[in-house]
Amino acid sequence: MSTRDARAYLYDIVQACEAIAEVLGASDDESYRSELIVRLATERELITIGEAAARLAEVEPDAGADWPVALTAVVGLRNILVYGYFKVDDGRVYEIASQQVPLLLEAAQQALGRPEADGSTETRD
Repeated sequence: MSTRDARAYLYDIVQACEAIAEVLGASDDESYRSELIVRLATERELITIGEAAARLAEVEPDAGADWPVALTAVVGLRNILVYGYFKVDDGRVYEIASQQVPLLLEAAQQALGRPEADGSTETRD
């Protein structure tokens, strides 16, 4: 099993946040609810963010302490999406994806010490 450092998990969070922004595009709540592929892709990336946040907290317990979105909330959302799939509220997921994910993206980029769109080609392991 490979050992990953905090930066690797931060990259995973950044990439997943960027993917959500791309998938959502100009979607609004109504179009989000009606587009199965958009919902599935968004939920998949939110699960990735939650798992990366959990792993990040393991290797760096103080990570995200000053972020506008608590990592515990991110992990909690991941758990709901994975284990509580039968009670997922699409409207709430859209709200999180459209309002909180951009804040999370900015915080993760700052933690990496990189500006918003630096053209990085770093990929998930």
